Amino acid sequence: MGLRGPKPVKVERLKEEAGRWAAFLFLLRDGVPPEITRIKPGAPKKGFIALSGRAASEFILIYYPNYHPLPEAADNGWGIIPALAPPARVWQQLKNSLLPAEISRACPKITSWLKRDGGAARMRLSGLLPTLNPEEFVRALSQHAGQLLIGKRLPAYAKEDWPTSDDKRIVHLARVLAGAELGLAPITAAKRLSYSRWPSDWYRHVPESRGRLFIPSARSKTVPERRKK
Repeated sequence: MGLRGPKPVKVERLKEEAGRWAAFLFLLRDGVPPEITRIKPGAPKKGFIALSGRAASEFILIYYPNYHPLPEAADNGWGIIPALAPPARVWQQLKNSLLPAEISRACPKITSWLKRDGGAARMRLSGLLPTLNPEEFVRALSQHAGQLLIGKRLPAYAKEDWPTSDDKRIVHLARVLAGAELGLAPITAAKRLSYSRWPSDWYRHVPESRGRLFIPSARSKTVPERRKK
């Protein structure tokens, strides 16, 4: 049987859970951009790109192939934590899925991505959103595949391609998956959170991002042709 709704779930609890799902889905689509950071004297240099300049506002990038360790001269200077690229084509696979099995097949790709390069994605994510356990989200994504597909058939799921349509799809599915985790039917969760929004640059709005400087990625401004999905 499908999930029944409504249930006595506090809206604030549902909203909090949906915000975590939105961050996770935006992460699967966009990754996380590079981040400028101060290199402390004696800190490990591996994984950074060197910068010249005394302030983040006047830096000049000096790229090192494959992110080689910084030279000692970079002590007390600025460095870049490289961008975290999203797992290849996973969001497209979730967005285009028609069967629960198609969603389940995407989950091992997310798990492999989390473990790649010594768990770089896992560590970067935990530094931004410590309350989000990505392995638990992968499990829940597979478990609630049927609810996600039901959510995609609801009127609130964007069917046309406009510049903001993909963001709206992620927000809608975040509501649906949050509801599934808390025992609510997709339509119930979507209605209860119909006025709640979460930005695609979620990493700028979490408490852990205070004092951190992200380098925005260039996104296409081309307006796509309007078409039915």
